[in-house]
Amino acid sequence: MKSFIQLMAAPAVFVQIPLTSFVTGLITYFSEGSIWPALKYAGGCFVLMQLGYFFGVLYLVYHECRNGREDRSALGTSTTPIAHARLGRAHPRTPAARSF
Repeated sequence: MKSFIQLMAAPAVFVQIPLTSFVTGLITYFSEGSIWPALKYAGGCFVLMQLGYFFGVLYLVYHECRNGREDRSALGTSTTPIAHARLGRAHPRTPAARSF
């Protein structure tokens, strides 16, 4: 899972996706000898990788939300720390403030 998260890092993806699309277009241009198939393949490659990145980020968000729900259910509470703060009480994981 850690390698997947490292692959999904935004700065690396902003370089990898256009570079891979450019190389795909370049290889297609040299093999086909025409710019139009090269543009089609490069554009298709770019769109497919962007979709993969989008769904990868959705998967990571879903995974984090599911882990948070499991953590809250193990503690016996169904509310989030923010909801506890709005209600004016301490969350079960945070120690109550001591008054001296």
